[in-house]
Amino acid sequence: MDDVNLTFRSTPTPTAATVTIFNSPLHQERAVMSTALYGQDSYTIGRLNVIGGIRWERIEGYLPAQSTPESRYFPGGLVFRGVTIGGVVQDYVVRKQFDPVRNNPLWYDWAPRAAITYDLFGNGKTAAKFSWGKYLDQINTGTPPNPNANINQQYVWNDANGDLVFQPGNAVWDGLKYVGGEFGALNNTNNLAVATFDRNLRRPYRNEVTVGVDHELFPNTGLSIAYLYTRERDVQGTLDLNMDLWDTIYSATPLRDPGRDGVAGTADDRDITAYSLNQGAVTSTRTVNDDRLATKYHGLDLVVTRRSARWNMLAGYTYSRTLQELVSLNNPNNVRVNANGEAGGRRHNLKATGSYELPWKVLVAGNFRLQSGLPITRTWAVPQCSTSVLTNCVRQANLTINAEPRGTVQLSTLPTLDLRAGRFFDLGNDRIELSMDVYNVTNANTIFGVRQGTGLTNIRVNGDPAAPITQISTFLSPTQFLAPRVFRFNVTYNFNRR
Repeated sequence: MDDVNLTFRSTPTPTAATVTIFNSPLHQERAVMSTALYGQDSYTIGRLNVIGGIRWERIEGYLPAQSTPESRYFPGGLVFRGVTIGGVVQDYVVRKQFDPVRNNPLWYDWAPRAAITYDLFGNGKTAAKFSWGKYLDQINTGTPPNPNANINQQYVWNDANGDLVFQPGNAVWDGLKYVGGEFGALNNTNNLAVATFDRNLRRPYRNEVTVGVDHELFPNTGLSIAYLYTRERDVQGTLDLNMDLWDTIYSATPLRDPGRDGVAGTADDRDITAYSLNQGAVTSTRTVNDDRLATKYHGLDLVVTRRSARWNMLAGYTYSRTLQELVSLNNPNNVRVNANGEAGGRRHNLKATGSYELPWKVLVAGNFRLQSGLPITRTWAVPQCSTSVLTNCVRQANLTINAEPRGTVQLSTLPTLDLRAGRFFDLGNDRIELSMDVYNVTNANTIFGVRQGTGLTNIRVNGDPAAPITQISTFLSPTQFLAPRVFRFNVTYNFNRR
């Protein structure tokens, strides 16, 4: 298996290219084995009803034995000397055989839940409700961590003969990197880690609390008001074990962000700092519990329902907000550079849907939605320094940072209206229905997906290949918008309807 990857920057010249060498593990399937028991009981006294439940669960992570084919550049037994892993200076030996892993993790957890309902006035028309529950998160196929790592190094490529074909030549291993041939300076080394499961890790879970009131406004018409709060706990995330060394293994580089228009030297340019991994520096990661990665959700729901022999209606409004302090702990750019802000989700959601049966078995229905736009974050792929890019750049390749705080921009409100009309015919126990749907009745063309990067994007108007190329600002350029008005005709036949 080839373990060399060539990457060109800007133009295919030797000084604007890198070479990445990597170990190519054959990862085996990971297994999660779970056993659970659940019990529940309820108690009623007068107008009060209480329900209590508890769940017990055993969960185990498992990895079978593994082996990895030999690699030209990272053979078994190759030693990285004096590298810092987990804050400890040590030697790292490349392995090709791995024993099976059991009980990683092995968790035993309890998850209690409770719900209370109270008839406020004793007439069965107004009920106050409260519930609380602990909900255990399921672990994914990334648990347990796989010790069979995809080690890789990135070098500057010195294409001495200019043939655009990487040739290692007489390169030799000096204990940290290859020297000689067409290997230039080492940019970085990744995935040197002793990947074992931390027995102190706790299983993530969520606490959910709901408080609400259900009230009968009129016969067959109900009003529901509810507040929902969700809080994640013991969230697992990837942490750079060398976080305390960030100020020495990363270089803080002052830069000039070209702004939303993507053009340097204009009025919206601003100063920003990015953190570039120093040449030859080694990063080492570990999974940890850290509630800085937890999300908190607040939601308020108002719902009105109406049911009768001929018509049904549901209308609701939700106000919600999702907060998250940090989204990652694996490098200083994710922690220090515009890391705060909105976590995502639509703040306002209004929905109304209903149907009515007219005389002569004619059925009409409608569905209306009005949603606030999603919050988005502008990002900037910082240029890598080269012989042709000398300023406003960093040494590290593929470095992207938040150019503004998370969720600074909110997209346009998204309205949609869909209608249906049809007539049905009963044929004994069977029924045939003829109907027509109209989607996006107002023919709105609202944009709900955009590019979030910084710079300029080449386009051709209307996608015409004969049209000249036009440059537009990448940020906020549309990628998704509502489809046009659509008519659909349907014939449905129900057999032996009961």
